[in-house]
Amino acid sequence: MLIFFVLTVTYYRMEEFKMMNLDIRTILEKAIELPLVRIERNDFLKKEFSAPKYENIIDEIIKRGPGKAGVTPEDLKRHAKNAINLETTKATTLSFVSGLPGGPAMIGTIPADICQFYGHVLRVIQKLMYLYGWGNVESMDEGTTNIVIIFLGVMNGVEAAQQVLKQLCVVVSERTTSMIAAKALTRSALYPTVKKVGAQISIKITNQATAKMAAKIIPVVGGIASGGLTIATFKPMSHRLLKELIENSRVS
Repeated sequence: MLIFFVLTVTYYRMEEFKMMNLDIRTILEKAIELPLVRIERNDFLKKEFSAPKYENIIDEIIKRGPGKAGVTPEDLKRHAKNAINLETTKATTLSFVSGLPGGPAMIGTIPADICQFYGHVLRVIQKLMYLYGWGNVESMDEGTTNIVIIFLGVMNGVEAAQQVLKQLCVVVSERTTSMIAAKALTRSALYPTVKKVGAQISIKITNQATAKMAAKIIPVVGGIASGGLTIATFKPMSHRLLKELIENSRVS
């Protein structure tokens, strides 16, 4: 009887989630405020390139970006993969732990799980941006949110987002005020694409929330399922973005 009750409640709550509008802009606004999600560019680059072989160019790395300062494409890729692996481990571990209790009592925590997941997505986006010559993400204002939505579109294989990223990478490579230029571009000519990509990502988030809810029903198994869902999505998403940045970033 108890199992029937749990399954019944879960079914109707999952149907409620399907009806919800988990808007990507709202998720990003909440996610960026989570502890340790925002990464300061200069501090990250100083730590990332603290090895003795970068000692003579660290100032140029901070000023112009690693690629333009002379860091080889191979080294950039290695640093990027390390960043992806680290964030994947953190995201998967937290997802596993949050899935352990199981049962209907955990159903209301799903939006928090989604914010946590996208907090790690934001961390890996910032790290890859800084490694490939982008400016500091100071706040999740409208312009920055537009850029992040494009990055998320690339991570999810949206072709329109890939085309926009190519244009943004050209702007970033040609201007020192890269974030300002990119924000201006996404606010004007590219905004219709940003809006379309944002709507697609919002639908995916709703489906993701539903899947995570289903994974929490059974203790321990729920934790494994929740962690499995995270590692199955987070790492491929991150590598998809890395691939596009490598192909489109101009570092010379």
